Amino acid sequence: MSARQFTIAMGNEIHTGRYDPPKLLPTERDTEWLIVRRFGEQGQFIEISDTTLDGKPASYERPMPATAPAGLQANNSMLGLLVREHGDERATFLLARRNVDDLPVSGTFFPVDGYCELAVKEGRWVISASGRHAHVMEGKHKGQDIPDPKGDEGRSWHFDAMSAYWSHQVI
Repeated sequence: MSARQFTIAMGNEIHTGRYDPPKLLPTERDTEWLIVRRFGEQGQFIEISDTTLDGKPASYERPMPATAPAGLQANNSMLGLLVREHGDERATFLLARRNVDDLPVSGTFFPVDGYCELAVKEGRWVISASGRHAHVMEGKHKGQDIPDPKGDEGRSWHFDAMSAYWSHQVI
């Protein structure tokens, strides 16, 4: 199932916690739909986007259904750079606080520190990713990095996501 370029939907369970120290809290978890795009000549970039449905947040369900809603749209996008490939079915990406070479991303660029493991499990793409972010949430500076966050300005997070059938997927 090796692919260096694709766009897929993934059902995600997200766990969150404080920025500093980056400790996840068992009570702070939710589900969401992601759009994941691997691109570049050698598949050296990954974009992970949270989603909306027709301008509204995508609905959260537990357990995540096997089919993603057709109208998913990228909202905030993290950008990852390939660090290492482990054969054809696993790759590690470093998630970036700065947009490398000002690459076009879907929605608003979302600066993060973290990593992403992309793999194939039982014939489906899976992601395990952890990181933390601190950026302006609203207004004309939305998405801009906060270099030294204080208090509740940032969050740590962990993703466990699995691909779902999506009528708009491109492989």
